[in-house]
Amino acid sequence: MKLSNIVSKTGMLGAALLLTLSFGASAEDTNNVNNESDVSRSAPFANCINQDSNEIVARVKNDYLQNRLPRWLDDKNTLGPKPVANINANDIIKTGNNYQIMLTVRGARTDLRYNVDVNCDEDKITYVLNK
Repeated sequence: MKLSNIVSKTGMLGAALLLTLSFGASAEDTNNVNNESDVSRSAPFANCINQDSNEIVARVKNDYLQNRLPRWLDDKNTLGPKPVANINANDIIKTGNNYQIMLTVRGARTDLRYNVDVNCDEDKITYVLNK
């Protein structure tokens, strides 16, 4: 519908109101996109208090590829087929019974990077996707 038809049917005030509302909605959508924070997801994680760093690394990679990726369809579609998880041993920080790990998942289409927090005291793992 042309703007002239809208003005003739609703009057100048109605057209101005419609135009104002459409610009307001556009600005709000843009602000929401700009203020979007990193995606954070948590899940239960089996007890890991008596495990060393190498065992934690293997469990984190397996947890992502076998438990998280099949459920997180947006990641699965973004990565493409046959993703491979990689953790650099130098990127592991242990604090008490907690681990901070940088997980890189390489896919056919793109790579995703996560800051992973393994909380062995609470038996919880949290993945934060770096955008």
